[in-house]
Formats: sequence, C-alpha cells, structure tokens
Amino acid sequence: MRVRIFAVCLCLFLPLVRCLRWQTDLNDAIAITACTGKDVTFPWEFALDQGDSLFNVEWLFDGPPPELMAFNSHGSFVPLPNFADRLTHGTSGSLTLRHVTPNDRGNYSIEIHGSDASGSSFRLTRTVYVNVTEPLLSPDRPLQLTTQAVQDPATGQWSLQLRCGDFNTDVQPSDFTVEFLSPTGAVYNSTGYQDGHFLLTVTPLTPQGSYTCMVPPRFAGLGCLPTNLTGLGTASTHLDPVSGELLLVRARQDHLQNENLLLRKENQDLKKRLERLENGTAGGEDCSQCSTVQSLVLNLTQLVDIRSKQVDSSMVEDLTKDVAALEQTAPGIEARVNSLEQGSGELDGSIRQVNYSLTAVTREVRLLETIHMQDKIALSSQITDLKNQITNSRTGSQTETVSFHAQLSQNTAFGPGQPIVLPVVYNNNGDAFDNGTGIFSAPVTGTYFFVGTIGSFNRTHDAYMELVVEGQQVALAFAHSNNQAGEMATCHAVADLQPGQRVWLRSMLDSFFNYADTFFSGFLIN
Repeated sequence: MRVRIFAVCLCLFLPLVRCLRWQTDLNDAIAITACTGKDVTFPWEFALDQGDSLFNVEWLFDGPPPELMAFNSHGSFVPLPNFADRLTHGTSGSLTLRHVTPNDRGNYSIEIHGSDASGSSFRLTRTVYVNVTEPLLSPDRPLQLTTQAVQDPATGQWSLQLRCGDFNTDVQPSDFTVEFLSPTGAVYNSTGYQDGHFLLTVTPLTPQGSYTCMVPPRFAGLGCLPTNLTGLGTASTHLDPVSGELLLVRARQDHLQNENLLLRKENQDLKKRLERLENGTAGGEDCSQCSTVQSLVLNLTQLVDIRSKQVDSSMVEDLTKDVAALEQTAPGIEARVNSLEQGSGELDGSIRQVNYSLTAVTREVRLLETIHMQDKIALSSQITDLKNQITNSRTGSQTETVSFHAQLSQNTAFGPGQPIVLPVVYNNNGDAFDNGTGIFSAPVTGTYFFVGTIGSFNRTHDAYMELVVEGQQVALAFAHSNNQAGEMATCHAVADLQPGQRVWLRSMLDSFFNYADTFFSGFLIN
C-alpha cells in the first residue's frame, strides 16, 4: 500500500515521471445538467505513455447506495447488472448513461489502475456531478390557464388573478417567464410567481374576453423545454363580467364562512370563561378570580369589530342564540359576584360593562343580519338584470338591422395570424361586432357582405391582411410601402352564415397598419 501511494504522488506531482494523459477538456469535479429521458456522456478519454501498462478501469456511482457501474479488465468491458441495459462504452474511459431519471442524480467517477515504465503503480480518478432535471412542461402536463379570486392582505380588497402553469418547481422566475396576451392584442408580463404558476392580477379596467398565456419563443429548448412548443406552450381562458363576479362572490362567501367558524369558536371560549368564573364565585374563592371579567369584556369588544362583515344568515342565528344564552347567565353572575364582594365598585362597573357589551353585540348581530339580507337581495337582482340584458341582446338582435363599421385607433403592428383589433366603432347595429377582439359574430342566419380596407404606414413597412370566416381565408389584400408614402388596399366577400359563426380581419405577416386607412365593415343582406 505504501508503494502504491508513493507512485500516485510521483505520477501526479513530478513532471519527470511519465504517466497516463487525459485527452479531453472535462475538468475534475464539474457539474453536468441533463434533462430527464436524455443521455449523458462522460468523455473521460485517456492515452498511455510509452511503457505504461493498464491493469483495469472502474466506473462508479456515488449512490445512494454507492455502487460499481462497470469495469474494463484486459480489454473487456463488463457492465454490472443494475446498469447493463443503460451503458455504452466508447473509447478508453468514455462512457454514456442512457435515459437518465432524477434517481440518477449524484457523483460519477472513473478510477484507472496501471503502472508506468519504471514498474511503479498508479491510480488516477476523475469525478463529475450529474444533475437531472424534469422538463418545465411535458405532453402529459401541458400549460393551463385558470382564474382565481385573491384578497390583498394589506387592503382587504378582492380581485381576479390569472394563473399560468403548472411548471416544474425547479423553474426560477429570474431565468424564465411567460407572457399574457389580452383580447386587445396587448402583451402583459407576469406580476408574480407562486408554486409553479406565473400570475397576472386582473383589475376592473382590464379588457374582458379571451386571454392567452404563452412561453415566449426565445425560451424554446431551454430548461428542458421542447424546441417545438406548438400545442404545449400556450393556454387560454375567457373572462366575462358575470362569471368573474360570481367567482368573487364565492370566494368572499368562503372567506366569511371561515371567519364565522373562528367567531363561533371564540364565542364558545367566552362561555367557558364565564362558566369558570361562575364556578369560582360559588366555591367561595376570593375576588382575584373576577379579573376574568376584564378578559370577557375584551372578547366581547372583538365580537363587536365584526360588524362590517357580512355573515351567513344561519350562522347569525346561531350567534344570536349564543348571545341570548349569555344574557340569561349574566344576571346570575352579577348576583353571585355582588354577594361575594359587597361594596366592590370596580367589580360592579365591570359587570355593568359586561351587560352593556352583551347588549351592543346583540344589536350588531341583528344589524349584520339585516345587511346580509339586503346585500343578498341586491346581488340577486344584479345577476338577474345581467342575465336579462344578455338574453335581450341575443333575442333583440334577431329582429334589428345588423351592420357595423370600425376603424383602428392608432398605427399598430400585428404579427402573423393575429386578429386586427379595431377599437373605434362608428356603427354597430345589433351589437354583433366586438371591438375588443375585432371579431363579428353572426346573430342570425343569413347572407352577409364584408369589406376590409388597409393602408401601409410609411415607406418602410408593408401591410398584409386576410378576411377569414371561422379561420378560413375568403379574401386578402396587401399594401406595399414605397419611396413616397404608404399604399392602400381593400378586399370584400359575401358569406352565408349561421348564428354564432365568426368573421374577422387577420394579419398575414409581420405588418404595420396605418390607422387612418384601416377599416372593417359589414352588414346583413337578407
């Protein structure tokens, strides 16, 4: 053993001793990151100097548990059973581990045993750490976009929040993000990240309609993402006032029910304290036990603080019964305490405060019950009105004239396949055109006429547009730029539509449209 250690030292530290040479640039103790399911190659290639002899080569995995993966002795490569179907031997010390999984994370090393020309033994090693990561997205876990109601802990205000995920928890927001595409075509960055989801808070001013979250193309191929994100890196959801308000109402109701459960528990604790006080005075204990009256007052004050919250009616009834029971026990407590401590003005004042607080709580509970019922009636009325408005708009449009005429509001660039959104509406009989999305939805069966007009912005930007029915092109137009100014182009189409079928203008290539020349019009012929 002493001879072997001495030989290793000579081989490593004395330049006059000739020994094995590494032929790759893979340094010792480095880290390699691999994606689940991929192959990892350890390029531990080496060459022997003249006169060197190779005894054997061992490849090891530092577990758990540590184990020998394979060895090469006298020119024969022998993998161990646990790795036999996953190892491929290259030249000299090169080794490939196929189809890695998170269980393969750890240190891998190679040990080379031999002797130099002088007959001295040597042992050389190199180590690498392999970190195997799950893909951020996979076909069995595609991107999803959901909506939830959240409460700001600082202000107590409720709002809607879009959640885009579910990403692998290894993702770091500083290295990776998503983008949110609004119904108007505007792109928003994420406002937060939590538990594998990128977040976007929705305000009352946020446009209603279809929202899409997407992985920007610049991240394709990174973080074990596939290079082709089609069908995997996008997800959509629809926001509308009715469903959004109902979601907020349910969240508030759940929150109030949880608060009510805490309130009832606090009420039960209060009753137990009163019982302990009652038992203490009956047993002849001194008045020091009466200090719990002060705690009783504090608890009742906390109950009064709930007056601004809407309480579920059934829980209000339970709370009223509890307060009534407390009112019945209060006179008995007062009589016992008076008999125990004659002339104790401080205790008398405390008991009067208990009665006063109980009365105040009763009034507040009755007021909360009234407020809750009024709010419930008002909310039901609002929902009914909204439903009636939606129904009236749908049924009414069947008898009204159907026509629209809209225009861009400013010079705007659109990418390939993006709807051309025209916010400025001059005419919209029948309310069939949505200026938030640029889409016309046929309210009745009939024959319709549509015309689209575009203009290129200046001498450096072209404009390409197609008129589509349910995504299928029926007409197109393009306006080139020239050395003087932009050009204009128009196209039109006649289409037979069923109720609900959609028609819109769509950008064909990366285009820049002049707002003054870009219009979309249509009307029902018969």
